[in-house]
Amino acid sequence: MATMPSRQSVMERAWDREIAGSAAVGILSFIPRAKVELLPFPSPDMPQDYDVSLKLLFRYSKGLIAHALFGDAGVTEWLNVEQPRVNNPRADLLARCGDGKLRHVEIETSNDSGMARRKAEYYLGFWRLLDEHVEQVLLFASQRPLTMSPLFETPSMRYEFRILDLKTWDGEPVLASEDWGDNVLALLTAVEQERVLQRVEEQIRKLEGEEQQNAANLFVIISGIMG
Repeated sequence: MATMPSRQSVMERAWDREIAGSAAVGILSFIPRAKVELLPFPSPDMPQDYDVSLKLLFRYSKGLIAHALFGDAGVTEWLNVEQPRVNNPRADLLARCGDGKLRHVEIETSNDSGMARRKAEYYLGFWRLLDEHVEQVLLFASQRPLTMSPLFETPSMRYEFRILDLKTWDGEPVLASEDWGDNVLALLTAVEQERVLQRVEEQIRKLEGEEQQNAANLFVIISGIMG
């Protein structure tokens, strides 16, 4: 099982940073500083809090964006697969879905010029380990312009994957969704930020206990992607 990044969780650290003075925290002031036990992370050593938080969010969310990434039948099992290479990369989110297909979602909050090659390497690694096709998607969660290509090509090889750029999505259905994970991710669409803050507060007030604390903390951290 993957271990926590540190004794002080990613969630707790968010409250100690400059983001703690943001509107995101202000509207969630009805929740005490959260002390949460997080689900196991897909990787034992994640360098970016935003990436870790987005991965954790999809362990909860079953909304519109989760359907776009993992299919309408949803996730039946999360797989923890290490690639057979010296640097031993681990997939962000690899799931067996309700339709029987394997889907791999890589989450990026910045552009990576080597991403297309990495996705091709992932695909071949999955094929070697699992001996079956894995559908791959890149989720780009950033306000920056997308510059990554969904194609890796050499004179003897061509590999394509799908990119979902959140900021190009119609944010209205995401905001209106009853899934709080969708509502949080609406912050990365073109929807007016104040409306997202109001909607998230409304939805989080409906939650209880640990889920409410986790949702609030995830929102605080993910709101930092906005700068």
